[in-house]
Amino acid sequence: MSQGKSRGKAAKGVVEFRPYVTRVIPVGAQIVCADNSGAKILEIVNVHKYKTRLSRLPAAAVGDFCNVVVKKGPAELRKQVHGAVIVRQKYAIRRLNGVRVSFEDNAAVIITAEGELKGTDIKGPVAAEASEKWPRIANLASMVIWMKPTKIRNRQTYRAMNQVASKQISAPISKDLRKKYTRRSARVMVEDTIKVIRGEYKGLTGKVSKISTDSNSIAIEGNKKEKLKGDKIDVYIHTTNVIITALNTDDKWRLKILEKKPKSKIKAMKEEAKKKEVVKKKEVVKKKEVVKKKEVVKKKEDAKQVNKKKIKNKKDDE
Repeated sequence: MSQGKSRGKAAKGVVEFRPYVTRVIPVGAQIVCADNSGAKILEIVNVHKYKTRLSRLPAAAVGDFCNVVVKKGPAELRKQVHGAVIVRQKYAIRRLNGVRVSFEDNAAVIITAEGELKGTDIKGPVAAEASEKWPRIANLASMVIWMKPTKIRNRQTYRAMNQVASKQISAPISKDLRKKYTRRSARVMVEDTIKVIRGEYKGLTGKVSKISTDSNSIAIEGNKKEKLKGDKIDVYIHTTNVIITALNTDDKWRLKILEKKPKSKIKAMKEEAKKKEVVKKKEVVKKKEVVKKKEVVKKKEDAKQVNKKKIKNKKDDE
């Protein structure tokens, strides 16, 4: 069974880059057989393409090809040397994106001399490292563990700098404050009055005594719980479970920020001003057109009156 390679790499004859996986399954280790060939337990006899040294046992990792002997299984498979590929390992596999993947057991699948899988199905999950290296295994695997990296927003939340994390400690403000400051939320500060709107402490109101930037939570004055020894400690509540009912306005900088109109509103105001200017221009143009029409009508009327007078004068002369 050939190992998988991208077409470009295979054509050029370049060895494709594969991240290092710690080899933790030594020769003599007994592992689980993950296919439905009938074998239950396999013992590793030899590891292919492994360079070792004196007093060091060859060891295999996920995706490695090795020779095994069936220790528990049907009689026709025992007392023979088979080829096998490691599919899972207990020791954590560290991937390039920082994720570590580990499995419940060490497992392998048996491969025939022709390079085909002995069984027709693979039990349990298969590591992505093995499926990338052996496409036939990927075809039969019911589950391949890829473990994509966490999303960027999670990284910004849990690995953010202090400056960024402090900005994330915000909470929605009450309807009265929304009308006053034309914004929906504000950064929570010490001595702000808040109300808990959900959770175990729903309905509780009080002033903020402490703020935790690590957990994006706050402590309320008087809200404490007793430990077994009798000591009292603050109870921290996440900012998403509270609403600000009164703001601490002692800080002048905070007042400036609150009174400053948001960018969205400034844009809306500019758009409204532009629309008003357009409407005014249209009205001015309409007024000018009306004035011009009136002047034309007056001129026509004056011309008619002059013509009538001329006709009258001619008749009188006759």
